[in-house]
Amino acid sequence: MKDNKVKNFQQALSIQDICCVVEHHSKPTARHRLYPPLKTLSLFIWQILAGARTCQDAVVRNLSERVSLGVSPSSLNTAAYCEARMRLPTAIAATLGSLLSERLECLTRRATKRRFLKAKHKRLAWAFPWFVLVP
Repeated sequence: MKDNKVKNFQQALSIQDICCVVEHHSKPTARHRLYPPLKTLSLFIWQILAGARTCQDAVVRNLSERVSLGVSPSSLNTAAYCEARMRLPTAIAATLGSLLSERLECLTRRATKRRFLKAKHKRLAWAFPWFVLVP
């Protein structure tokens, strides 16, 4: 997985943001599922960021996480994961999409402002070498 994709995503949306959105939009259930909404969403986001094209990749990742945590291994059958993805409320994707776009817009504005100020500083330093701005 590309580190910069993950870094940019984590900079825009924290795990706390994602947890809050999932908690808000998920229906409470007494049933213990292999792929609860937060786990399903995290695997789905990983699948997108990693460029993994198949559900099998996400299921294998889940299995390796379970084994590394000492939890009983799950099946490599993708049916449960695919059904869990279908169960995810579309409101989760809509809310996260809106939140992500707002945050990225804000980050872009800040980065543009920094670039502008840096360029302005360079122009001033070139035109007036004795005039030094303190960053």
